[in-house]
Amino acid sequence: MTEPYALETRVRQFAEDVLSRVLMCLEGEPRPDVLTIEASPDGRRFTFSYRQTLHATPGGPTIGMLQLDYALGTDRSGQHLAVHVSTFQLRDSRGKKPIVRVEYIRDAQSVPCSHIHVHAESGLFTQLLAATGHDSPAAVQSIHIPTGGDRFRPCVEDFIEFLISECRVAGREGWREEIKNGRELWRAMQTAAAVRDRPEAAVAELQRLGLEVTGELPADRPSARDRF
Repeated sequence: MTEPYALETRVRQFAEDVLSRVLMCLEGEPRPDVLTIEASPDGRRFTFSYRQTLHATPGGPTIGMLQLDYALGTDRSGQHLAVHVSTFQLRDSRGKKPIVRVEYIRDAQSVPCSHIHVHAESGLFTQLLAATGHDSPAAVQSIHIPTGGDRFRPCVEDFIEFLISECRVAGREGWREEIKNGRELWRAMQTAAAVRDRPEAAVAELQRLGLEVTGELPADRPSARDRF
């Protein structure tokens, strides 16, 4: 898994799964329609970006743009694929200006690792920020709204559902089932990752349910408290 070729293969499969789900859920066209995976110089991180037009009705004019950006590598064990950075964006019809951004930064230090930015104007919010001495009270988009941390953050399926259900952009037939299936896979992966992070909690709950758990945890297992 730590070999660059093996990692790139996993990243490409991940990217193809994400892009396939987007295309099956949202009306629109990829811009461009070729998936490009780029590697860091040391081969430990791979990135890809994706854009797709958004429409109010099938075949109607472009009213917005979906943009997805990912950087992936391995987790701290070096055995499992991990998202290091992701951004889900709703942008204007030309793709020039962001409207809503859902971001994740695995190794964030000074901001919540999973957060939302809203590009909007609010007189009341600006007034509050000015009263607290905020550096940019008029820049509502500079606020990081936390969204569940490493393990319980929104997935791309959540963002797609937001676009269709809340923003009322055009979805394709069967999109609800696609969202359900993708979200179930995501949550299963996150549950497994959470168990690896806090196996003591998983063992305690399994025992509470009447199951027997055997074996010993490695003494040198790295701490994962920051993942919560």
